[in-house]
Amino acid sequence: LDKKRIISNDDALMKSHFTGNDEMDDEIFFSNGQGDGCNNSIEKLEKILQICADEDVRIGPVKVGWHGTRSNSTQTHLMDDIAATNSGVWVIPLFSFHHTSFDTEPHIDPTAWKGIPSARRVVADYRRTKWPKPLSPLDDSVAKFFDGLNDVILNLDNLFPDDDSGWAGTTTCPVLTFSHFLPRIELMPEKRYLSIPTLHSCVGSTFLETRLRNAGRLLGINDYGSYGS
Repeated sequence: LDKKRIISNDDALMKSHFTGNDEMDDEIFFSNGQGDGCNNSIEKLEKILQICADEDVRIGPVKVGWHGTRSNSTQTHLMDDIAATNSGVWVIPLFSFHHTSFDTEPHIDPTAWKGIPSARRVVADYRRTKWPKPLSPLDDSVAKFFDGLNDVILNLDNLFPDDDSGWAGTTTCPVLTFSHFLPRIELMPEKRYLSIPTLHSCVGSTFLETRLRNAGRLLGINDYGSYGS
């Protein structure tokens, strides 16, 4: 997006990234990623959002300009629309978190593949995040909590009055969303191609998929898409 740089999931170095970036970036956007060590993950999230407010980092929808030319590639028609209309694009960061029920794929046969560690054993989120009750990373509650933040922070119903086409279909400008986690299990390679097949249970959110499906026509970016590259 021209000079627009999207920073997602780098809370450890966030302050240094965000401070004094006025001359480097027209806009900086933030979306949460995986958890880091802390005593209370909700309190840490509040501190991060306060840093975003202090440093004018965007956590909600922002319309940015577009000055490109029409694409000759076979990429999505949506990107062609952005360049052709020169009308700008809505950039919308989405909050999300992983949950185990996202994994709807068959389990690896333990009699054929031995010694495969569980996601809870290898993924630091389960050890390094601390959630106040009743939130727990072992069920859907944390993912549902983060998805609910979108209703509070984004206020999309007022920004895009809804109709049958979804809220993204009510604006003449293209809509680009981004999130750290995946909205669909199909975006991950099959388990047999992964060094740790159990990772399917901690990379995505069905709540995110529902939110995007309700949006209508848009383009989405997800950090975990690198698994499929």
